[in-house]
Amino acid sequence: MNPQIRELAEQAGGNPNYKAFRGYSLPPPPDYIDPATVDLEKFAELLIRECAFVAQNKDAHKDWLKYGQGLAAGKILEHFGY
Repeated sequence: MNPQIRELAEQAGGNPNYKAFRGYSLPPPPDYIDPATVDLEKFAELLIRECAFVAQNKDAHKDWLKYGQGLAAGKILEHFGY
């Protein structure tokens, strides 16, 4: 699992819940998060905010590009109601 996605899943309440992993007959992978423990609404909100942050804060060398990044971040947040 992507480390950033795992971090967002944990922030949304996700945990390994090893007992739920394949009936506990096999040990889960080290990065396992039980999807049933993740608050999907919170996860989606965190993911949207992270996307907007990345869109807005990538290094830009031109002022017009920085403006475009801010516009893109604002549109992402606006589209999802944040």
